[in-house]
Amino acid sequence: MNYSQHVPLRVLLTCKYLPPESEGGGALTVHALAQALAREGVDVTVLKARWPSESREDRWPEFDVVETAYRDRFDYRARGMPDFYGHLAAKMFNHRSYRRALRGLLAERTFDVVHAQNHTTALAAASLRPRNGLPLAATLRGHGLWCFVLGKALPDGSPCSGCVTSNQIPCLSATSAISPPTVVPKLAAMKSWMRFQDRLTRRIDLLLPISTMMSDEARRYGRPTRIIPDLVADLAGTTQELPEPVRSELGRRRDGQRVALSAGRLAPNKGLGLVLDAAAERPGWLFLVAGDETRGTYAAELRQRAGERGLDNVRFLGWIPNAAMPALYDAVDVVLLPFLRPEPLSRGMVEALSRGRPLAATAHGGPLDAVTEGANGVLFEANTEGMIDALDRLAAADLTAMGNESRRVFETRFHPDRVVRDHLDAYEWLVRSLENRK
Repeated sequence: MNYSQHVPLRVLLTCKYLPPESEGGGALTVHALAQALAREGVDVTVLKARWPSESREDRWPEFDVVETAYRDRFDYRARGMPDFYGHLAAKMFNHRSYRRALRGLLAERTFDVVHAQNHTTALAAASLRPRNGLPLAATLRGHGLWCFVLGKALPDGSPCSGCVTSNQIPCLSATSAISPPTVVPKLAAMKSWMRFQDRLTRRIDLLLPISTMMSDEARRYGRPTRIIPDLVADLAGTTQELPEPVRSELGRRRDGQRVALSAGRLAPNKGLGLVLDAAAERPGWLFLVAGDETRGTYAAELRQRAGERGLDNVRFLGWIPNAAMPALYDAVDVVLLPFLRPEPLSRGMVEALSRGRPLAATAHGGPLDAVTEGANGVLFEANTEGMIDALDRLAAADLTAMGNESRRVFETRFHPDRVVRDHLDAYEWLVRSLENRK
């Protein structure tokens, strides 16, 4: 059904980058949503950050794109500013940049809904909300609005790549290669920014958390909320051969050796240390690690640790093109999601569901919305013993039946048609709510 026949929408999406500038989950999701809305007849405009070095000419013909200046903490690090204050300066610069761009856009064009896709643009739009009166929705897909420095180790020794509400105080005594916010001026700066963000967030008309975990986080704002997962393409009909290096690695596996895949950005909180521990204890499994990290040394450290332990059943595949991922999912028996700290929703998890793969996931965060114990996978505690037990349970399970159930879960909860419909219903609710207030 073409929902735009019922709600002739003009939607302004705000985000950071789009593919091919960035192949991260957020960029892919916003791009896919913009395309899907355009196919429904919605008039879509995207406000995004300007890519530093590449022209965008004719790269997004399906919708209009407007750009604004953007800086991150690495820009300020190059100028000699400490990371913490560089991050704060970047937040302030980007807030003002998006606010200025939004003000200009809203003066020139007419929109029915503004839909912010990340916290920076959500706060900029919220700061203008009393002035322009436009309905504002904001997707919540991150760990909250407060994190200043990524890659910390919390006091209990566990790694963290972001913040949830309960982490705000532990984070202040974190350790890192970069200076953590432990001194009074830094604490004051963080708390001041948090209060500023909290105040603006309460102006947002509708929060769209991508999972139950993020919905629980959103309760503190007291705003209307609807859970709508990220839009991830249905990979069921996609076919492409595996890259030759991956075929070669799979060709070296022993007879009867089951294959488990961990895919995504290589980061401390992704639980790849558990993968190495499990590989040492379960040589009957072959573990594939797909993904890389462009900043930092963590990926190199993982490879070194695997080599030092002689783990010949762990293969690091590096970055795999998105188009080749369906074939990679098909080539493995299970997909691993061993997150040490709660992940709001893993794009790789939804892709694995679409391809009908059983899942082994730690029992917190986004996987609780997608994995039913014993039906389409197993849930385990975020430790080595839990992961080994999960592999043992999967070795004895009917993986075909589990894979079929994963596909059913995708079609029921995550299929693009449903996600687009839910977005359009949310927009319609926003428009009607505004009309009722007039």
